Amino acid sequence: MQVLVGDRVRIRGLVQSDCIGLTGTVLEVLPSALFGPRARRCRVDFGGRIRRIIDTHLVRVEKTDPARPAA
Repeated sequence: MQVLVGDRVRIRGLVQSDCIGLTGTVLEVLPSALFGPRARRCRVDFGGRIRRIIDTHLVRVEKTDPARPAA
């Protein structure tokens, strides 16, 4: 899964526990020198809480329309 700027995402796992369950918007995507070429470091805005998270800890969220309920 390739996370791009502007994508709506949620955290997968127990990283950044103050943002679990919140949906955020990806502001910036950069390569990660620490985790190798496949991992990318994302800056995500969770309603005013800006966090830097590796993309493997994120899952993309689809927009829900009235014609496509979430349940």
